Amino acid sequence: MANLFWKALLIPVLLQCSFPSFANVDTLNSEGVTESGKDRHWQENGDSDDISLQQLQENYNNNTLELMEFIKSLTTTLSKRLDILEKNSLSKSTTSKPLNESISSGDIAAGVPDDYSLTVEIVNYLDVELTDYQLFLGFGLIHQGDPTVVAAKTREVVTFKRVPYGAAPHGVLLYRVGDTGVSLHLVFYHAIFAVGFLENKALISTIWPIWEGCNKYTHSGTPDSMKCIGDIEIRQNQIRNLTIHHGPIYTKLTIQTKKIHHRWILTMEVFKLDT
Repeated sequence: MANLFWKALLIPVLLQCSFPSFANVDTLNSEGVTESGKDRHWQENGDSDDISLQQLQENYNNNTLELMEFIKSLTTTLSKRLDILEKNSLSKSTTSKPLNESISSGDIAAGVPDDYSLTVEIVNYLDVELTDYQLFLGFGLIHQGDPTVVAAKTREVVTFKRVPYGAAPHGVLLYRVGDTGVSLHLVFYHAIFAVGFLENKALISTIWPIWEGCNKYTHSGTPDSMKCIGDIEIRQNQIRNLTIHHGPIYTKLTIQTKKIHHRWILTMEVFKLDT
């Protein structure tokens, strides 16, 4: 619908911009030759046979056809660009869903054109927002999503892909958990995945040493507030889970691998559990 509006708007503009040269030329007479042009020609050369009126008419028609083809081609190109922008806008708007509307992170992952993609679905069951989003990507690119806020009772999806012929995506992302005083950190690095609650003042790089191994990072919080797993095998289908908590705030990280196309699909659920 938006494309029809822009097409209707653009075509008259293109026509107006393209034809002023004809409007500025002396008025054509019924024979297809301008009066002033005809007078100048007769006065200077005295012989009208040097220029064929039929040739002038053919040149005029040919130029008009070429101009119309150019406008048609330009309109088609603009229409394709608008379709792409509209599709991207729709894909971004559909990544945010309330909890009662599911998002198939597996389908989203399958839509990534490259091997070695990583999809993260963040599910917020809390009554507070996940905010102050930060992302560090050592390798890889954002393919779709990049939600800076996960509103209360909603879910979001972000998908990463590798740089062409490069390494699989790896890095750290974090969200501040409402006013709890802690932030949720997620590390993804090939076979190593970790999730932890850290104080809000902790930098995104604090937990990154885990990329060298789960034992390379010393956690300052309680043992139950950070978990790491270092033997995820991308060449087979499997599902692994990590669950952590900071007081009554829990996070369950589900790590699913797909042997075909070597894909990681993560689901990170944040919820409150009163004991």
